[in-house]
Amino acid sequence: MAMYALKLNHVIRRQSNGVLAYGRWVAYNSCVRPAVAHPLAGQQCTVDDLKQTQSVMDQLACHALGLNEHLPRALLHGPMALGGVGIPTLWAETLAEKLAYFVHHMRIGDDVGTQLKVSTVIVQLEVGTGTPFFSTAL
Repeated sequence: MAMYALKLNHVIRRQSNGVLAYGRWVAYNSCVRPAVAHPLAGQQCTVDDLKQTQSVMDQLACHALGLNEHLPRALLHGPMALGGVGIPTLWAETLAEKLAYFVHHMRIGDDVGTQLKVSTVIVQLEVGTGTPFFSTAL
């Protein structure tokens, strides 16, 4: 995965020489980030698994925004309300995509939704809870 991100880094740097800063951000946000984040939704990745790829993506985001690449990552990924830039990490984007996938298929009730429902019932039986997971108040 890191090799893929490094190749994308090379392509973006080569193609962005004459592109305005806004164009670099649009290219990053609409091409690079989805190309790296979308396949991760089908994978089981931890934060440590994504550390090297996240480093490359952080450099690309900083360059696209015209920021110093040594900007503290807490500022880059921190919420805007607290003075951060507000760019989500790959792990957070992957988790959001997985949740959206789950909720979408559970709502429309297609074959995938049925398989997900069966999986949750099986997990409930293995865990031994008496009430369904989604029926309990949090």
